[in-house]
Amino acid sequence: MDLKKIAYTLSLFTLFISSCSKQDRINNKVIQVDISTSQPLNMADIVNHISIIPLETNDSCLIKRIVSMQVQNGKIFINNDLNKVMVFDEKGKYIHSTRRTLLGHGSNDYVGVSGMYIDENSHIGIYELFSPRIREYDESLKLVHSYQINIPDSTRSAREMRSYAKLTEDIYVINDPKDIYFYSVEQEKILKTIHDEYPDLIGITSHFRLANYNDALFYSYSYPCDTLYEVNKSTLSLHPVAIYDFNEESVNIKEIPQDMPMDYYMYYLMKTDKIIVLDKFHLHDADISYFMKEQNSYFAYKKKNGKVIVFQQGKEYTFPIPSAIEDNKFYYAALPHKVNTFIDKALMDKQDIERMENFRDDDNQVVICYELK
Repeated sequence: MDLKKIAYTLSLFTLFISSCSKQDRINNKVIQVDISTSQPLNMADIVNHISIIPLETNDSCLIKRIVSMQVQNGKIFINNDLNKVMVFDEKGKYIHSTRRTLLGHGSNDYVGVSGMYIDENSHIGIYELFSPRIREYDESLKLVHSYQINIPDSTRSAREMRSYAKLTEDIYVINDPKDIYFYSVEQEKILKTIHDEYPDLIGITSHFRLANYNDALFYSYSYPCDTLYEVNKSTLSLHPVAIYDFNEESVNIKEIPQDMPMDYYMYYLMKTDKIIVLDKFHLHDADISYFMKEQNSYFAYKKKNGKVIVFQQGKEYTFPIPSAIEDNKFYYAALPHKVNTFIDKALMDKQDIERMENFRDDDNQVVICYELK
Protein backbone atom coordinates (compact mmCIF):
# COMPACT_ATOMS: atom_id res chain seq x y z
CA MET A 1 0.00 0.00 0.00
CA ASP A 2 1.48 3.37 -1.00
CA LEU A 3 1.87 6.29 1.38
CA LYS A 4 -1.14 8.21 -0.02
CA LYS A 5 -3.46 5.25 0.61
CA ILE A 6 -2.05 4.79 4.10
CA ALA A 7 -2.56 8.48 4.90
CA TYR A 8 -6.11 8.38 3.49
CA THR A 9 -6.97 5.25 5.50
CA LEU A 10 -5.59 6.81 8.67
CA SER A 11 -7.60 10.00 8.11
CA LEU A 12 -10.82 8.00 7.67
CA PHE A 13 -10.06 6.01 10.82
CA THR A 14 -9.38 9.20 12.79
CA LEU A 15 -12.64 10.74 11.53
CA PHE A 16 -14.53 7.57 12.48
CA ILE A 17 -13.06 7.53 16.00
CA SER A 18 -13.78 11.25 16.43
CA SER A 19 -17.40 10.81 15.28
CA CYS A 20 -17.92 7.84 17.56
CA SER A 21 -16.40 9.72 20.48
CA LYS A 22 -18.68 12.70 19.90
CA GLN A 23 -21.73 10.45 19.60
CA ASP A 24 -20.71 8.61 22.78
CA ARG A 25 -20.51 11.90 24.64
CA ILE A 26 -24.03 12.78 23.48
CA ASN A 27 -25.38 9.32 24.33
CA ASN A 28 -23.88 9.54 27.81
CA LYS A 29 -25.98 12.64 28.45
CA VAL A 30 -29.26 11.01 27.38
CA ILE A 31 -31.47 9.97 30.30
CA GLN A 32 -34.18 7.48 29.38
CA VAL A 33 -37.39 8.09 31.34
CA ASP A 34 -40.29 5.62 31.25
CA ILE A 35 -43.30 7.14 33.00
CA SER A 36 -45.06 3.76 33.04
CA THR A 37 -42.55 2.64 35.69
CA SER A 38 -43.43 5.47 38.07
CA GLN A 39 -43.89 4.62 41.73
CA PRO A 40 -45.36 6.53 44.68
CA LEU A 41 -42.94 8.98 46.22
CA ASN A 42 -40.86 7.61 49.06
CA MET A 43 -38.61 10.46 50.12
CA ALA A 44 -36.22 8.08 51.88
CA ASP A 45 -35.22 6.70 48.47
CA ILE A 46 -33.52 9.97 47.53
CA VAL A 47 -33.01 11.94 50.76
CA ASN A 48 -30.67 11.11 53.64
CA HIS A 49 -31.82 13.78 56.04
CA ILE A 50 -34.23 16.72 56.31
CA SER A 51 -33.65 19.76 58.51
CA ILE A 52 -35.52 23.04 58.90
CA ILE A 53 -34.32 26.63 59.20
CA PRO A 54 -37.07 28.97 60.47
CA LEU A 55 -36.18 32.46 59.28
CA GLU A 56 -36.22 35.00 62.09
CA THR A 57 -39.36 37.10 62.27
CA ASN A 58 -39.43 40.65 63.59
CA ASP A 59 -40.42 44.11 62.34
CA SER A 60 -37.00 44.61 60.73
CA CYS A 61 -37.03 41.48 58.58
CA LEU A 62 -40.57 40.70 57.47
CA ILE A 63 -40.66 38.82 54.15
CA LYS A 64 -43.45 39.74 51.78
CA ARG A 65 -42.61 37.53 48.80
CA ILE A 66 -39.53 35.48 47.97
CA VAL A 67 -38.68 36.18 44.34
CA SER A 68 -35.43 34.20 44.44
CA MET A 69 -33.12 32.66 47.00
CA GLN A 70 -29.49 31.60 47.11
CA VAL A 71 -27.57 29.68 49.78
CA GLN A 72 -23.82 30.16 49.91
CA ASN A 73 -20.99 30.15 52.46
CA GLY A 74 -23.32 29.50 55.38
CA LYS A 75 -25.72 32.33 54.52
CA ILE A 76 -29.19 32.56 53.01
CA PHE A 77 -29.79 35.42 50.56
CA ILE A 78 -33.35 36.38 49.63
CA ASN A 79 -34.71 38.75 47.00
CA ASN A 80 -37.72 40.06 48.90
CA ASP A 81 -40.48 41.30 46.59
CA LEU A 82 -38.12 42.90 44.02
CA ASN A 83 -37.34 45.44 46.70
CA LYS A 84 -34.37 44.35 48.79
CA VAL A 85 -31.88 41.55 49.40
CA MET A 86 -32.12 40.09 52.90
CA VAL A 87 -29.34 38.04 54.50
CA PHE A 88 -29.82 35.35 57.16
CA ASP A 89 -27.25 33.02 58.72
CA GLU A 90 -27.36 29.21 58.52
CA LYS A 91 -29.64 29.04 61.58
CA GLY A 92 -32.09 31.60 60.20
CA LYS A 93 -30.93 34.58 62.27
CA TYR A 94 -31.38 37.88 60.44
CA ILE A 95 -28.11 39.68 59.61
CA HIS A 96 -29.00 42.70 57.48
CA SER A 97 -30.85 44.00 54.43
CA THR A 98 -29.87 46.21 51.50
CA ARG A 99 -33.03 48.28 51.89
CA ARG A 100 -32.01 49.92 55.16
CA THR A 101 -29.11 51.87 53.64
CA LEU A 102 -29.06 51.38 49.87
CA LEU A 103 -32.58 51.63 48.40
CA GLY A 104 -32.88 55.08 46.87
CA HIS A 105 -31.46 57.46 44.28
CA GLY A 106 -28.06 58.21 45.79
CA SER A 107 -24.77 57.59 44.03
CA ASN A 108 -24.30 54.24 45.81
CA ASP A 109 -27.95 53.25 45.87
CA TYR A 110 -30.11 50.98 43.72
CA VAL A 111 -33.72 51.25 42.56
CA GLY A 112 -35.53 47.92 42.79
CA VAL A 113 -34.15 44.36 42.53
CA SER A 114 -35.00 42.70 39.23
CA GLY A 115 -32.51 39.92 39.98
CA MET A 116 -29.58 39.13 42.21
CA TYR A 117 -26.44 37.03 42.29
CA ILE A 118 -24.05 36.05 45.05
CA ASP A 119 -20.47 35.46 43.91
CA GLU A 120 -17.72 33.34 45.48
CA ASN A 121 -16.74 36.27 47.73
CA SER A 122 -20.32 36.57 49.02
CA HIS A 123 -20.66 39.86 47.17
CA ILE A 124 -24.29 40.78 46.47
CA GLY A 125 -25.01 41.69 42.87
CA ILE A 126 -28.24 43.56 42.14
CA TYR A 127 -29.75 43.96 38.68
CA GLU A 128 -31.86 47.07 38.96
CA LEU A 129 -35.53 46.90 38.17
CA PHE A 130 -36.05 50.24 36.46
CA SER A 131 -32.55 50.90 35.14
CA PRO A 132 -30.26 48.73 32.97
CA ARG A 133 -27.59 48.74 35.65
CA ILE A 134 -25.76 46.24 37.87
CA ARG A 135 -24.68 47.19 41.38
CA GLU A 136 -22.32 44.93 43.34
CA TYR A 137 -21.83 45.27 47.10
CA ASP A 138 -19.42 43.54 49.47
CA GLU A 139 -20.42 41.75 52.68
CA SER A 140 -20.53 45.04 54.58
CA LEU A 141 -22.86 46.45 51.84
CA LYS A 142 -20.22 48.80 50.48
CA LEU A 143 -20.52 49.46 46.74
CA VAL A 144 -17.61 47.84 44.87
CA HIS A 145 -18.84 47.90 41.24
CA SER A 146 -21.45 49.67 39.15
CA TYR A 147 -22.03 48.81 35.49
CA GLN A 148 -24.40 50.10 32.82
CA ILE A 149 -25.86 47.28 30.70
CA ASN A 150 -26.80 48.34 27.20
CA ILE A 151 -28.91 45.68 25.54
CA PRO A 152 -32.12 46.05 23.48
CA ASP A 153 -35.53 45.32 24.96
CA SER A 154 -37.32 42.38 23.39
CA THR A 155 -40.75 42.90 21.88
CA ARG A 156 -42.36 40.48 24.33
CA SER A 157 -40.79 40.80 27.73
CA ALA A 158 -40.21 43.77 29.97
CA ARG A 159 -37.01 44.20 31.93
CA GLU A 160 -38.54 42.64 35.03
CA MET A 161 -38.92 39.36 33.10
CA ARG A 162 -35.22 39.06 32.40
CA SER A 163 -32.96 36.48 33.97
CA TYR A 164 -29.38 37.38 34.86
CA ALA A 165 -26.16 35.64 35.89
CA LYS A 166 -22.52 36.53 36.44
CA LEU A 167 -20.39 34.24 34.25
CA THR A 168 -16.95 35.79 34.89
CA GLU A 169 -15.66 39.02 36.40
CA ASP A 170 -16.15 40.60 32.97
CA ILE A 171 -18.98 38.70 31.30
CA TYR A 172 -22.63 38.60 32.34
CA VAL A 173 -25.37 36.46 30.82
CA ILE A 174 -28.75 38.11 30.30
CA ASN A 175 -31.78 36.19 29.04
CA ASP A 176 -34.52 38.40 27.66
CA PRO A 177 -35.93 35.55 27.35
CA LYS A 178 -35.94 34.90 23.59
CA ASP A 179 -32.40 36.21 23.35
CA ILE A 180 -29.39 35.19 25.42
CA TYR A 181 -26.82 37.97 25.58
CA PHE A 182 -23.19 37.59 26.64
CA TYR A 183 -22.27 41.08 27.79
CA SER A 184 -18.82 42.44 28.62
CA VAL A 185 -18.88 45.14 31.30
CA GLU A 186 -15.27 46.07 30.51
CA GLN A 187 -15.93 46.59 26.80
CA GLU A 188 -19.50 47.80 27.42
CA LYS A 189 -20.91 45.75 24.59
CA ILE A 190 -22.63 42.50 23.65
CA LEU A 191 -20.05 39.86 22.74
CA LYS A 192 -22.50 37.25 21.47
CA THR A 193 -26.25 36.68 21.10
CA ILE A 194 -28.11 33.38 20.95
CA HIS A 195 -31.59 33.90 19.50
CA ASP A 196 -34.56 31.59 19.98
CA GLU A 197 -37.84 31.62 18.05
CA TYR A 198 -40.01 29.40 20.21
CA PRO A 199 -42.85 30.59 22.46
CA ASP A 200 -42.03 32.48 25.63
CA LEU A 201 -43.60 30.62 28.56
CA ILE A 202 -41.91 32.36 31.47
CA GLY A 203 -43.14 31.23 34.86
CA ILE A 204 -45.14 28.31 33.44
CA THR A 205 -42.42 25.76 32.90
CA SER A 206 -38.87 26.54 33.99
CA HIS A 207 -38.36 28.88 36.95
CA PHE A 208 -34.59 28.33 36.78
CA ARG A 209 -33.71 29.66 33.34
CA LEU A 210 -30.25 30.66 34.57
CA ALA A 211 -29.10 28.81 37.67
CA ASN A 212 -25.66 29.14 39.22
CA TYR A 213 -24.72 26.33 41.59
CA ASN A 214 -21.84 23.93 42.28
CA ASP A 215 -19.33 26.10 40.36
CA ALA A 216 -21.29 26.00 37.11
CA LEU A 217 -23.94 28.07 35.34
CA PHE A 218 -26.88 26.14 33.85
CA TYR A 219 -29.54 27.25 31.41
CA SER A 220 -33.02 25.95 30.69
CA TYR A 221 -35.39 27.42 28.11
CA SER A 222 -38.61 28.95 29.38
CA TYR A 223 -40.72 26.60 27.25
CA PRO A 224 -41.07 22.80 27.75
CA CYS A 225 -37.61 21.54 26.81
CA ASP A 226 -36.07 18.11 27.38
CA THR A 227 -32.50 19.44 27.59
CA LEU A 228 -30.52 21.15 30.35
CA TYR A 229 -27.50 23.15 29.22
CA GLU A 230 -24.32 24.33 30.88
CA VAL A 231 -23.01 27.75 29.86
CA ASN A 232 -19.44 27.43 28.61
CA LYS A 233 -17.20 30.29 29.76
CA SER A 234 -14.59 29.83 27.04
CA THR A 235 -16.82 29.55 23.98
CA LEU A 236 -19.81 31.56 25.27
CA SER A 237 -22.12 28.77 24.18
CA LEU A 238 -24.64 26.27 25.55
CA HIS A 239 -23.53 22.65 25.99
CA PRO A 240 -26.07 19.90 26.82
CA VAL A 241 -25.40 18.19 30.15
CA ALA A 242 -28.66 16.23 30.43
CA ILE A 243 -31.07 15.22 27.65
CA TYR A 244 -34.28 13.58 28.85
CA ASP A 245 -35.82 11.04 26.49
CA PHE A 246 -39.50 10.36 27.26
CA ASN A 247 -40.03 8.04 24.24
CA GLU A 248 -41.73 10.79 22.22
CA GLU A 249 -44.33 11.32 24.96
CA SER A 250 -43.22 14.87 25.76
CA VAL A 251 -44.55 18.06 24.20
CA ASN A 252 -43.03 18.89 20.82
CA ILE A 253 -42.40 22.61 21.00
CA LYS A 254 -42.34 22.86 17.21
CA GLU A 255 -46.03 21.94 17.11
CA ILE A 256 -47.08 24.82 19.38
CA PRO A 257 -48.08 28.00 17.48
CA GLN A 258 -45.92 31.05 18.07
CA ASP A 259 -46.87 34.57 19.16
CA MET A 260 -50.10 33.53 20.84
CA PRO A 261 -51.54 35.10 24.02
CA MET A 262 -50.31 33.64 27.32
CA ASP A 263 -53.81 32.29 28.02
CA TYR A 264 -53.54 30.14 24.92
CA TYR A 265 -50.35 28.47 26.16
CA MET A 266 -51.81 27.97 29.63
CA TYR A 267 -54.86 26.25 28.14
CA TYR A 268 -52.71 24.17 25.77
CA LEU A 269 -50.49 22.87 28.54
CA MET A 270 -53.45 22.09 30.78
CA LYS A 271 -55.28 20.10 28.10
CA THR A 272 -52.43 18.25 26.40
CA ASP A 273 -51.93 14.55 27.14
CA LYS A 274 -48.20 14.95 26.52
CA ILE A 275 -45.49 15.22 29.16
CA ILE A 276 -44.58 18.79 30.12
CA VAL A 277 -40.98 19.07 31.25
CA LEU A 278 -40.44 21.60 34.02
CA ASP A 279 -37.18 22.30 35.87
CA LYS A 280 -34.04 20.16 35.54
CA PHE A 281 -30.96 19.95 37.76
CA HIS A 282 -27.48 18.48 37.22
CA LEU A 283 -25.69 17.61 40.48
CA HIS A 284 -22.39 15.90 41.23
CA ASP A 285 -24.01 12.55 41.97
CA ALA A 286 -27.47 12.78 40.42
CA ASP A 287 -29.69 14.30 37.74
CA ILE A 288 -33.25 15.36 38.57
CA SER A 289 -36.07 16.45 36.27
CA TYR A 290 -39.55 17.58 37.32
CA PHE A 291 -42.40 17.06 34.85
CA MET A 292 -46.17 16.82 34.54
CA LYS A 293 -48.64 14.72 32.63
CA GLU A 294 -52.40 15.28 32.64
CA GLN A 295 -52.01 17.55 35.70
CA ASN A 296 -50.18 14.89 37.71
CA SER A 297 -46.71 15.75 38.99
CA TYR A 298 -43.64 13.52 38.67
CA PHE A 299 -39.88 13.70 38.86
CA ALA A 300 -37.14 11.49 37.48
CA TYR A 301 -34.09 10.79 39.60
CA LYS A 302 -30.97 9.42 37.93
CA LYS A 303 -28.45 8.00 40.35
CA LYS A 304 -24.69 8.09 39.91
CA ASN A 305 -24.77 4.41 38.85
CA GLY A 306 -27.03 5.32 35.91
CA LYS A 307 -30.28 3.90 37.30
CA VAL A 308 -33.33 6.10 36.70
CA ILE A 309 -36.27 6.06 39.14
CA VAL A 310 -39.54 7.85 38.33
CA PHE A 311 -41.66 9.05 41.24
CA GLN A 312 -45.20 10.37 41.24
CA GLN A 313 -45.65 13.14 43.76
CA GLY A 314 -47.86 11.90 46.57
CA LYS A 315 -50.85 13.21 48.44
CA GLU A 316 -49.13 12.78 51.80
CA TYR A 317 -46.13 14.92 50.87
CA THR A 318 -44.26 16.18 47.82
CA PHE A 319 -40.62 16.74 46.91
CA PRO A 320 -40.71 20.39 45.79
CA ILE A 321 -38.78 22.14 43.07
CA PRO A 322 -35.97 23.74 45.09
CA SER A 323 -35.64 27.43 45.80
CA ALA A 324 -31.83 27.09 46.00
CA ILE A 325 -29.07 24.48 45.62
CA GLU A 326 -25.69 24.09 47.28
CA ASP A 327 -23.50 21.00 46.88
CA ASN A 328 -25.82 17.98 47.30
CA LYS A 329 -28.49 19.90 49.18
CA PHE A 330 -31.83 21.21 47.96
CA TYR A 331 -33.37 24.15 49.82
CA TYR A 332 -37.04 25.08 49.68
CA ALA A 333 -38.70 28.08 51.34
CA ALA A 334 -42.15 27.11 52.62
CA LEU A 335 -44.83 29.01 54.46
CA PRO A 336 -45.03 27.80 58.08
CA HIS A 337 -48.46 26.17 57.71
CA LYS A 338 -47.30 24.33 54.56
CA VAL A 339 -44.12 22.74 55.93
CA ASN A 340 -45.80 19.39 56.64
CA THR A 341 -46.61 19.11 52.93
CA PHE A 342 -42.91 18.90 52.03
CA ILE A 343 -41.34 16.71 54.71
CA ASP A 344 -41.07 13.14 55.90
CA LYS A 345 -40.70 13.29 59.68
CA ALA A 346 -38.95 9.92 59.65
CA LEU A 347 -35.95 11.69 58.09
CA MET A 348 -35.86 14.51 60.66
CA ASP A 349 -34.32 14.99 64.09
CA LYS A 350 -36.66 15.01 67.05
CA GLN A 351 -35.60 18.57 67.91
CA ASP A 352 -36.71 19.91 64.51
CA ILE A 353 -40.04 18.09 64.74
CA GLU A 354 -40.69 19.68 68.13
CA ARG A 355 -39.77 23.14 66.79
CA MET A 356 -42.50 22.84 64.18
CA GLU A 357 -45.13 22.87 66.93
CA ASN A 358 -44.23 26.50 67.68
CA PHE A 359 -44.69 27.82 64.14
CA ARG A 360 -47.21 30.61 63.68
CA ASP A 361 -48.99 31.37 60.43
CA ASP A 362 -47.66 34.94 60.36
CA ASP A 363 -44.02 33.88 60.82
CA ASN A 364 -41.51 34.27 58.01
CA GLN A 365 -40.90 31.34 55.71
CA VAL A 366 -39.20 28.16 56.87
CA VAL A 367 -36.28 26.96 54.74
CA ILE A 368 -36.35 23.18 54.39
CA CYS A 369 -32.98 21.56 53.69
CA TYR A 370 -32.90 18.19 51.90
CA GLU A 371 -29.57 16.36 52.04
CA LEU A 372 -29.70 14.16 48.95
CA LYS A 373 -28.27 10.66 48.67
